Amino acid sequence: MGVEWGSANDNQADERRREKRSRVYLGGKLAFLDSGITTDCVVRNLSRSGAQIEIKAALPVSAGPFLVVTKYAQGHMTATAWSRGLRCGLALRRSWELVDAAHGAPAWIRDLWLELTPRRSGGV
Repeated sequence: MGVEWGSANDNQADERRREKRSRVYLGGKLAFLDSGITTDCVVRNLSRSGAQIEIKAALPVSAGPFLVVTKYAQGHMTATAWSRGLRCGLALRRSWELVDAAHGAPAWIRDLWLELTPRRSGGV
């Protein structure tokens, strides 16, 4: 489970990056611990160290939200690298696999992922 990093379609602007990013279109959720706000987002680009996201309304993303990428069952502690309009770049500071509680993710971030995950017969 995961994403294939980098692609043949990456352009010259990507050469400034330390590592390749993959263009994706994934559902996600941002959680701001200090205010208790959560909001949906779209993950547009993803690498091992960062993500570009798009939100529907302006939010104070400077607080360094937590990001949950539903499809890949990943949770990330982030820091905001840049923000332009409704898009922003997040540096991934710490990441967790959320499928197995034994991976040490904070319980609340795993619970948030479980709320977003469609229920399957036989459990998760």
